[in-house]
Amino acid sequence: SLASLASADSLLARAESMVPGWVRPPAMRARSSFRRSFFIVTSTGDVESSAQELEKGLQHAERAVAIEPSDAYALEQRGSLQYLFYLLDLSNDPDEADALLDSAQADLEAAVESDPTLATAYSVLSHLFYNRSDNVSVVLMARRAYEEDAYLRDADRILERLFWAHYDLEQFRDARAWCDEGGQRFPDNHAFVECRLWLQVSSSDGSDVDRAWELQQQLTDLAPETQREYEERLGYLLVGGVLMKAGLADSAAATLARGKGSEEIDPWQELLMYEGAIRATTGDPDGAVLALRQFLAANPQQSFDLDAGLHWWWRGLTEREDFQALTRQ
Repeated sequence: SLASLASADSLLARAESMVPGWVRPPAMRARSSFRRSFFIVTSTGDVESSAQELEKGLQHAERAVAIEPSDAYALEQRGSLQYLFYLLDLSNDPDEADALLDSAQADLEAAVESDPTLATAYSVLSHLFYNRSDNVSVVLMARRAYEEDAYLRDADRILERLFWAHYDLEQFRDARAWCDEGGQRFPDNHAFVECRLWLQVSSSDGSDVDRAWELQQQLTDLAPETQREYEERLGYLLVGGVLMKAGLADSAAATLARGKGSEEIDPWQELLMYEGAIRATTGDPDGAVLALRQFLAANPQQSFDLDAGLHWWWRGLTEREDFQALTRQ
């Protein structure tokens, strides 16, 4: 893929040199750099090389926008590159990171204003708003992307994002609808098995233990090889939550223990946060606080701000002094 994109860039460079005032070649070179950067960081973890590729892409995008400031495709590429730069989290200055996110959003919004049919820009905006914890905007942007092009290359991710936005808003009926549609359209995608398990541990579903175990096995079988161990353990945590809801405390404890991660499988210790959420919503507040304490010890940059609108997962913990102490760290 990287070699093919390099060949494409060479051809686009020739096109740009032949017609210097044509906006499309530098804009497409910006897109090529975005894809190269994405492939590099996701396949090798080489953040520095990925960032260098983003710098090249931004230079291409700036030339394109200078040629035609209102060109939707050029604005989309510049916004997408800035957003990926933000996601790489290279800045130690929060104000600088916020400015980068604001600039990315402004470019992407200008792109869809210029071309309201630009499904790819709506898709990136939905991801951006998810990182802003603005779930209403996530829903609006993701639905618009899906309406403009239901067969977009990342349609599965759009459907997954729609599920999570509604789930986070406690709109479980809509969350289930998007989970089901994702499962129907992408039956081999493990994300649409995982979402069924998350619905089972929510207040919207009962406790079908046999079905939960079936879903856990499907989740493990369908997960990509690089994610299989992580998803297997997440599946155990979710089944443990279903068992807890069913009143099977001993079985739940044994199953939750099987969901423990390791630094190799889960370097960011996200499974501890999910364990805390599952315990908090299925009747084990003591275990939830313990898991969250361990998660925050591994991720001191994270926090739970009582004034910022906590996720509904933590609602049952807000009156506990030990949870309040975590929000003050």
